[in-house]
Amino acid sequence: MDSVIRTRIDSQTKQKATEILESCGLTMSTALRLFVEQVVINEGLPFDINRKPSPRLIQAMRETQEILQSGKSGFSDINEQMDVLNNGEQQSSKAAVSDKTHKII
Repeated sequence: MDSVIRTRIDSQTKQKATEILESCGLTMSTALRLFVEQVVINEGLPFDINRKPSPRLIQAMRETQEILQSGKSGFSDINEQMDVLNNGEQQSSKAAVSDKTHKII
């Protein structure tokens, strides 16, 4: 290796990151090297930083918020959940057998 990269970061963030990386078996230097290598492989950042949630995700988040605010605890049983997931369509006999398995668990 013939290059050195230096950067400044606040000490609290560095300490937290160091602890997390050590729990993964990595040093800060190794993690930064991995990051830079991924930038090269991906020809850009290896993750999205400005990604906006999709309309579907926004709707799911709204529904979740409504459920939490209403105090509704969820589905009464697996059959109710499966009906909602299947848009109210009748389940096949194979799915009905599967439901019995879920009730045991």
